[in-house]
Amino acid sequence: MHEISASPNAKGFYRSVDKVIRQNGRRDCFGESGDPGVSAIIFIRFSPAPTSFEACKAKPPHNCIGPLQRIRMNEA
Repeated sequence: MHEISASPNAKGFYRSVDKVIRQNGRRDCFGESGDPGVSAIIFIRFSPAPTSFEACKAKPPHNCIGPLQRIRMNEA
């Protein structure tokens, strides 16, 4: 199950909540396993151009990854 805030906070980050319904035995992007029923909260900020974003595990700007860049199949 996935929920994301309708508007960003004062720093431009959206709050995203992912609740694990089923687990596939693999670790997530932060290296953690997700047990069913556990919720993960990340904060996402999109760039002005719709091609990249950054994601933070804790309240921004701590523990962030990115910017993550969108690559289209014909650009790779």
